[in-house]
Amino acid sequence: MGNKNNNNFYKASNTNSKIFLMVVATLGLLITFSIVLLERSNEYKFVFLLPLAYVLILLIFSKIFIKPYYSYGPLFYAAQIFIFIRYVLTPFSMVISNNEFLPGPDPMSYEMNMSFILMIYELLCIYIAISIATYKNGRRKNLVGQPKYSLLGNKFIIGTITLIFLSILVNFPNSVIPSQVLFVNEDFSDISSPNGIIEIMSMLFKCMSFLLILSFININDNNRNRFINFIISFVLLVALMALFTGTSRWTMIFMGLAGLIVIERLYPKYKFFLRIGVISILVTSVISISMYKFWWALIETDTPIKDTILLMSTQFQAYFSGPRTVAQSLNIKDYFPAISISTFLNDFLGSVPFVSNFIDQSDRINVYFNTYNYRNSTSLIMPLAGIGYTYFGFILAPIFTMISQWIIIKLDNLTQREGRLEFLFVYMYLGLRLSMSMGLNTQSLFTSFILPTLPLLLIFILNRNVYLFKSVKSKNVHLIE
Repeated sequence: MGNKNNNNFYKASNTNSKIFLMVVATLGLLITFSIVLLERSNEYKFVFLLPLAYVLILLIFSKIFIKPYYSYGPLFYAAQIFIFIRYVLTPFSMVISNNEFLPGPDPMSYEMNMSFILMIYELLCIYIAISIATYKNGRRKNLVGQPKYSLLGNKFIIGTITLIFLSILVNFPNSVIPSQVLFVNEDFSDISSPNGIIEIMSMLFKCMSFLLILSFININDNNRNRFINFIISFVLLVALMALFTGTSRWTMIFMGLAGLIVIERLYPKYKFFLRIGVISILVTSVISISMYKFWWALIETDTPIKDTILLMSTQFQAYFSGPRTVAQSLNIKDYFPAISISTFLNDFLGSVPFVSNFIDQSDRINVYFNTYNYRNSTSLIMPLAGIGYTYFGFILAPIFTMISQWIIIKLDNLTQREGRLEFLFVYMYLGLRLSMSMGLNTQSLFTSFILPTLPLLLIFILNRNVYLFKSVKSKNVHLIE
């Protein structure tokens, strides 16, 4: 029976991954030809090489999709989608947009060509890492069916910590409930949480409260009230996304998707409605926040939604580390010779709570990148390939991206085996953040590990092992070996 279930998992994964390969490879070819026909500028005349290289490398590593070593989960496909966006959609957006509002000095032609070469080399290294990671993780332990799911069978530690945080945060209501939720129509600077320990508590409190309430909803779950419990759980998920409303749209998106997976595992029968509902809310919310975030470019427009989408396509290079931003990052070492091993350490230690107070925040790679682009803030993100190039040279430039992809596959494998849904929530959030490594830097990725991943994992491990009474010890958690 176990082998039969195992074969069904592989068969389903094999079919899905084959379809995915066919779709993205076909789109990649079509967009390559479209770019060749549309692109006329000398600056981006070789940009078609990126989607073309994407298709060719996919075909070289097609075994990943044709013969998967385990049943690929949402994190594997999330990472693939972000790779597709960066190497196919971003080059296309460069062609159809007017490329206005792009910050910093325009790269020279040879710098742009160098960025194309570096990105193609990075893509090759990415799929080498994915190929090895899927093989190793798939060979260690294979699924023999689906795990039985449980959510916070023991609630003593997490309940205690949640109440402690609540008693503190009640004095800082704005840190928990933003002035606007989901849809923004006023100054977005007022909807961000305060910095420091209160922000950390607020983030942890929101996640723990969501999981804790969700676990109580499902205590007496049965066929009679299952649909009602699902509706309440869905409303709870919408509330979670609303509490993370802010200019950091990715946090709201990733929290929403992590919660979606948890509820989907509890109510697989209603997953279609759940996905449509959550994605619809996220899309409209992101458009709303983006329209207000780019108000300065839309003040006198008669078509704000259309112009917002056009402006966002112009911003694809900044959001997904396009060739222009990669080209700019190649000059950072020459312009700022003060970059050293201390800068490298500051990139990581500067994101650790309390330790960051003793770190020179001005000596961080992203600060130098923003200074190069005439920015007094740190709003621009230096590409991972550029960071690797600055510290280690061309050969090891993709090292951070490869590490991210390796961890994604590990987390994706864990999400297929994990029966404790509180841990699944954390794995999903971190994995989605790492999937966005196509558009993030070492500083932001390491911050995602420090907050909220590490504290939540420690709390859940403690909650799993410390009980008020031994008799309440959970017995309904089963991981399929």
